[in-house]
Amino acid sequence: MKGGHSIADVATAHKVDPQKVIDAIIPDAAAPLQAAVTRGKISSTEGANLEKLVAKVTPKLVNATPKQLAHRKLIRGAIDVSAKTIGVTPQALRQAIVSGQSVAQVATAHSVSPTTVVNALVTAGNARIDTAVANHHLSAARAAKLKARLPKAAQRFVDFTTNGAKN
Repeated sequence: MKGGHSIADVATAHKVDPQKVIDAIIPDAAAPLQAAVTRGKISSTEGANLEKLVAKVTPKLVNATPKQLAHRKLIRGAIDVSAKTIGVTPQALRQAIVSGQSVAQVATAHSVSPTTVVNALVTAGNARIDTAVANHHLSAARAAKLKARLPKAAQRFVDFTTNGAKN
């Protein structure tokens, strides 16, 4: 949303209770899940679990600012690239991070140098920046600044642990 406002902020500014927005989104998001269950694409248990997930995540998305949403997307991408480089699933890497390990520790445990993961993150980040410039979503000057920050940001991500300690 423009101006850094969340959907909840916009709703409130228009005198609409944010909970009303959430209550409208959840059934719309659940309808395709119910259809998938009906068509036999997913089991009823999977459908129920996904509906619970939608109910849990929707309030967070409605209340999140664009910056928070971009941060989540950035972290998800970094986990995906790191997991692929290490040779584990993103879910396994997320679980290791949640349990207090750094990406560097997970990489080392799988005989992958943390530097290799940092380099993969920088390469992936540079590619995304180049794409944004090519699609006119980012100026060349801003791209240069972001690219200059990438190595340090990638190293911080690889060394970060959920207990705040660095490797």
